[in-house]
Amino acid sequence: MIQFYLYLFFIPITIFSQQLFNSQLIYQDENGLFDDNLLRELSIDFYDSDYNDFLIQSWFDNTKLRKTASFQMDGVYFDSVAVRYKGNSTFYIPWSVGNPKLPFNIDLNDYDSNQNMLGYEKIKLANGLFDPTMRKEITGFSVYRQYLPSPQANFIELTVNENLLGLYVNTESVNLDFMEKHFNENDGVFFKCESQDLFGVENVSLPSMLDYRGSDSLSYYESYELKSSEGWFDLINMISVLNNDIDNIEKYLNVDRVLWYLAVNTAILNAYTYNLINIRNYYKYQTKNGQFQIIPWDVSESFIGALTFWWGDVENLYQASPYFGYDPYIEDRPLIYGLLQVDLYKKIYDAHIRTIMNDFINTSYFEDSAQELGDISYSSSQDDPNTIFGEGYESNVNESYFFWDQGMGGWNALSGILNTLEERKNFLNQHPLMNQATPIIEYVLQNIENPQNGEEVIVSSKITNTDQVELMITNQPSHFNFISYEMNDNGINGDQEAGDDVYSCIVPFSDSGSFVQYYVRASNEDAISLSPEKAEYEFYYYTVNPEFISGDLVINEIMASNDQTEADEYGEFDDWIEIYNMGTSNINLGDYYLSDDVNILDKYNFPSITLAPDDYFIVWADDDEEDQGDNHATFKLSASGEAIYLSDSNFNLVDGFTFGEQQTDMGYARVPNGTGPFVIQSPTFSNNNDLLSS
Repeated sequence: MIQFYLYLFFIPITIFSQQLFNSQLIYQDENGLFDDNLLRELSIDFYDSDYNDFLIQSWFDNTKLRKTASFQMDGVYFDSVAVRYKGNSTFYIPWSVGNPKLPFNIDLNDYDSNQNMLGYEKIKLANGLFDPTMRKEITGFSVYRQYLPSPQANFIELTVNENLLGLYVNTESVNLDFMEKHFNENDGVFFKCESQDLFGVENVSLPSMLDYRGSDSLSYYESYELKSSEGWFDLINMISVLNNDIDNIEKYLNVDRVLWYLAVNTAILNAYTYNLINIRNYYKYQTKNGQFQIIPWDVSESFIGALTFWWGDVENLYQASPYFGYDPYIEDRPLIYGLLQVDLYKKIYDAHIRTIMNDFINTSYFEDSAQELGDISYSSSQDDPNTIFGEGYESNVNESYFFWDQGMGGWNALSGILNTLEERKNFLNQHPLMNQATPIIEYVLQNIENPQNGEEVIVSSKITNTDQVELMITNQPSHFNFISYEMNDNGINGDQEAGDDVYSCIVPFSDSGSFVQYYVRASNEDAISLSPEKAEYEFYYYTVNPEFISGDLVINEIMASNDQTEADEYGEFDDWIEIYNMGTSNINLGDYYLSDDVNILDKYNFPSITLAPDDYFIVWADDDEEDQGDNHATFKLSASGEAIYLSDSNFNLVDGFTFGEQQTDMGYARVPNGTGPFVIQSPTFSNNNDLLSS
């Protein structure tokens, strides 16, 4: 905690620094499936000798049929997993030249729903066809993940039927598990946005430009793949608003996440993206608040990739406009053209690019990352019997790799990582957006560190070169829908002294248990600055301390990220909450409620059973009460952190707390048991939490 003492009329006022939400904790994966410090070895063995012909035909028929194989990785063995080929050009081109290094999609739980590898049920292996370095996708995703939900990736060496196929990139699947991980839900509308054509087979479908084609869903089938049971109406409605009613777009689209996505695309020149060359490789998922979220996919064409000379002089790409890309018809791309016609969105977009430049492009990050990933994968890359551009493994890091393109009848090039970034850095650093006179945010502080119910919290910020300052606030657990409140420097409404460049605002939420998230947005005629700079993916936060009545029933332990510890009676590894009776009398649980929302305390009513002294009761927080029984709650826990409350029949708060980012398969438990503060430790499911320390 940092304390500042401000003196007004000789009265000391203590100002506290705020807590910063760390968006990257959700990606912590040490020794996990996607730990990018590891190269894993995977063997699959098909039972049918004709598997290759069958899977090739399945790809061309677009049936996505699979073949059964055994699976072995790091001592884990499954006798039955379902495997198919995936990809588009990365499948067709190696197939067409007889190269067996095809991309794979492996479903671990298709035959057995309990099968997973370190908590993941799918493994998607990319062959790095046009990336001699094998590092572009892993490095590219590492940048996206800083600013919006994005997949993780690392290396895998693959052997099939005892034949080494080579080095692959293992990329996290964007599926229902991904949605649960990032949004604490997975039953929303879900689309993969790309043309439904097969490379080399046909090329007639329109790209997924989010252009409005009328209300008939048939007009969109060629450009979008529906991954949920329904959702065409919602997608078309969002597209209509994007094209025809931009002032209301934030009701239907998380605009800030889109601006981050577009900013990363242009900063690292990811060519196969919406605002550069080829419109594809993104998902849309609609969260419960009605907004569509954007999720990047397949970023192997970062740093221009294989498109260098397919689109004219490479200088055209190095110097691609951050607003108009390389497309003279950018007006046909409403996700960038339409949004950037709004002055506010354009200024935020510029601010995001400045942040990415300062975080990554103008640092040694890419040199360091390329070196570290190279150290991990070098031996495997040299042993790879099927690489097409193997001799470019090292050289393509620093320079473009030239090769004779038979299809073009001339020389082509695969852009290098560092030489591309150097050119891009030089161009963007000279661009007007990098040289604006931005507002300077010196600090952001709040006057109460742990506010009680009804206490007035004031957020203050020292800012110069600004015309307007806003406190952007939300109290939604999902961290969405930040609302603007004016911060002022007029000596009233929470401000201590007029004209001192310290802007203040009284926070409009003070109810017991409110989870308040906020950031500061300062603007002038030319630019916007944010604090924290990664807002809205990161933000400051605090919780208004709830008022509790004393009681013997407590929330004793939770697990908000359960991949392989304890399964419920249906064999599912769901979140769980442990309730403990630390008193000396029986308690009827039917008189109590659990909730993750202080404004809706009766989300889950316990079954009417007796909990004896020193006994435990497990509630599965899986939102499955209707289908799986009354020990299953009507809500789930968020691994990224939220609040949980226990109340009695009169809705008096008996227990509750706010928890932060949780570690997978680790408990969050009271130590000493029943009475102590919460600590992260190995789980003691339905048992005394002191067992680990005794």
